[in-house]
Amino acid sequence: MATMRAVRTRKDLGQAVLVDDAEIPSVAAYPDHVLVKPSYVGINHCDYFTVDHPFIFQPEINLGSEFCGKVVDIGAHCQGIRKIGERVAGCTFTCASAMPYAGCHADYFLIKGDTLLLVDNMGDQILEEQAAGLGVAFSTVFQTMYHLMKLPFPSLEDWAVETEPLPKRAILIAGGATNTGMIAIQFAKLSGLTVLTTCSPHNFALMKDLGAHATSDYKDTESCIADIKAALQAEGLDKEPMLALDCVGNFGSPEVCAGVLPAGSTYVSVAPPSLPGRDDVTLEFAQGQRVLGDSYTFNGQVIPAYPEVSEPWKAFARLSERLISAGRIRLSPVQVQGGLDKVLETLELLREWKFSATKAVCKV
Repeated sequence: MATMRAVRTRKDLGQAVLVDDAEIPSVAAYPDHVLVKPSYVGINHCDYFTVDHPFIFQPEINLGSEFCGKVVDIGAHCQGIRKIGERVAGCTFTCASAMPYAGCHADYFLIKGDTLLLVDNMGDQILEEQAAGLGVAFSTVFQTMYHLMKLPFPSLEDWAVETEPLPKRAILIAGGATNTGMIAIQFAKLSGLTVLTTCSPHNFALMKDLGAHATSDYKDTESCIADIKAALQAEGLDKEPMLALDCVGNFGSPEVCAGVLPAGSTYVSVAPPSLPGRDDVTLEFAQGQRVLGDSYTFNGQVIPAYPEVSEPWKAFARLSERLISAGRIRLSPVQVQGGLDKVLETLELLREWKFSATKAVCKV
């Protein structure tokens, strides 16, 4: 059996380690997949959730949820990939029950070919380490803003989408300086929304440069709520149902959202959503992995595939590549933390929220 390096969970909850004897998977058993050799992998909060939390933990699986790399083998029934050597990026989901080799913190992994972002479509200015941070942010933005929230796709020259004009509408992006938050701000602006966001004051200028209409410091909950309410009132939107995408799900962000959302609003969180006392707000859980079109295991249950998410994702992926190439979507700054041997160390830094307005990646 040919083997490779991989960051894997152990038998017990909370344990993960870098091994050098993991099995190299093959497309022979997964003919609609490609085998990818990553060049860089993104490091995400969901990676340590996979290790630490019993509702998604599985023993002896490879970690890793986003990447940039090259296709080294193509399954017999694979779609969406043009050639071996194609540079690709995207998201993976280690708990996808139908795909035990999904985790990308490894020398090789498998993924469905028609779910991938094609890096060569994004323009010559995009670095592979930047592309490694796209998968989780883009899939989360698509699943929350364009599936759950049903916003219109941005238009781009010959990619105009026929939709009814939207009334003036606001969105609060809690955690705007996270990687997902920075991408979400830009897409929300392109889709015609008035964007408000929370972050640290040293990131206010960057958030406004990305498209935020107003910013507020999340560290003082009462003051943050007052600032956002004042901004909504100034725009005449304080009584209108609005949207909230919580890219943190902790550290007071749910409380801020609960304090500002008018009745009839929609709150989507990257953590299991809870807004005590707000029965008048629709709660949704951000699950970007649904774009993969696989079933997956969550809290001991197998969740079926969602073709109503995975099919339109393909069009969104092509549009996103064009938006990046045209300079309409800017990618986050990156910090390369080292190689695969630094993944677990970087996860510890993420547990402490040590990264702000930057994306942590490791070179494979």
